[in-house]
This record gives sequence, C-alpha cells and structure tokens, in this order.
Amino acid sequence: EALGTQVRASPHKGSDGEVDGFRLSSIRQGSLFSKLGIRNGDIVHAVNGTALTSAEGAMAAYGSLKSQGSFSFEITRRNQRTTISYDVR
Repeated sequence: EALGTQVRASPHKGSDGEVDGFRLSSIRQGSLFSKLGIRNGDIVHAVNGTALTSAEGAMAAYGSLKSQGSFSFEITRRNQRTTISYDVR
C-alpha cells in the first residue's frame, strides 16, 4: 500500500516485447525513491540483481529494501543504463 502512495510504476517492454523493468513516475517528494535519487522517467530493471519482470517481483524487491544494509538499482535514465549502489548506515 505504501508503494502506491509514493510512486507510479508501469511495465516497460524491451525491444523483444517482454517486460524488462518498470518506468517510474509521479514520485512524491520525500518518498524513499526521491531520497534514493530515483527520478521520474527512470526505468528500474533490477534491484539487488533481481530482474523486475513482473509486478510480483517488483513488490518483493521493494519490500526487501526495508531490511537491507546495502542495495543497488539497475536503471535506464535518458537512454543510458547504469547501476546505482547504496550503503545504509
């Protein structure tokens, strides 16, 4: 439920027509995503190496963020794929 109030996520299909991540929009200021530097329009392909190819996988990845000490996001921003890593202290 908290995820739905912080961001909108819509499936993104790769060149093969298969879901290869989720495009994020309507990121609320002060949300977890905003604090992590995720921006509107970013496509998140994986969290901690787990590919986001379904809504269930995306929800599980989001839930795991609360209990992790470090994590990474594979994203595409402005047509450039990159990995953003974080250590929580």
